[in-house]
Amino acid sequence: MEINDQNLEALATYLRKTLSPNGDERAEAEKTLKQIERNENYSSLLLTLCERSTTPDEIRRASVITFKNFIKRNWPSLDASSSTTNPISIRDRNHIKEHIIDLMTRSPEHIQQQLSDAITVIGQCDFPDQWTTLLDTMVRQFQQPKSFDVIFY
Repeated sequence: MEINDQNLEALATYLRKTLSPNGDERAEAEKTLKQIERNENYSSLLLTLCERSTTPDEIRRASVITFKNFIKRNWPSLDASSSTTNPISIRDRNHIKEHIIDLMTRSPEHIQQQLSDAITVIGQCDFPDQWTTLLDTMVRQFQQPKSFDVIFY
C-alpha cells in the first residue's frame, strides 16, 4: 500500500467504522483491516494518521490503538525458522524504529501512552542487537525542552 491521501482516507474510513454502534458495520470494518494489515506500509499508514493534526481525534486514537495492537500481535513473531511470513516487513520495521520516538515526543498524551506501549514491545524484542540507535535517539529527543513531560506521562 502506497502512503498517499487516497489510502489514508480509506484507512480512516475503516477505522471510523470500527467505532460504529452497528455491530455488522463494525465487524466488516475489523475484517477488512485484518485483511489489509499484511500490506507493506500498513503500519506506516496508521502512524501517519495518528501523526496528522488534521485527522479527527477519534480516528487518531483508533489509529494508534490499532497500531499498538498490531505491533503486539506481530512484532515478536519475526523468526527466521518460522514458516509463516510476518506481516511487518524489515523495511517497515526499520521505518517504525526510525520515527516512533520522535512521533511519541510530539504527540498528545493519549497518543504517547499507546506509542510507549508499542515501543516497549519493540524494545523487548529488538534492543540492543536490532535497535542499536534506541538509546541515542531517546537521549537526543528527551533533551528537547518539550519532550521532558513524555518521561512522566
